Amino acid sequence: MDFMGIGPLEILVVLLLAFLFFGPEKLPEIAAKAGRVYRNIKKASFDLSRTIVSELPAENNSSKSITEETEIENTGDTTEAPASAPGEEINEQ
Repeated sequence: MDFMGIGPLEILVVLLLAFLFFGPEKLPEIAAKAGRVYRNIKKASFDLSRTIVSELPAENNSSKSITEETEIENTGDTTEAPASAPGEEINEQ
């Protein structure tokens, strides 16, 4: 079971070194700060992805309507021509 490419033994060694370097008094404070930083980063990434997802449909709709308007302006016709088979003539009365 690897966590970000680090096995359980490596995690244990890192925790042991942190305990020896910072001591038992500072280690809970550091863990709490690391937890808050991780939570803030996770929340920011969620907010960013939610914003992107909510903006994409609106952007696609606006570009679609611009494309439709451009096609109408280029043809000069607002109605669609009836479909006909190739080689078939349309009789207008």
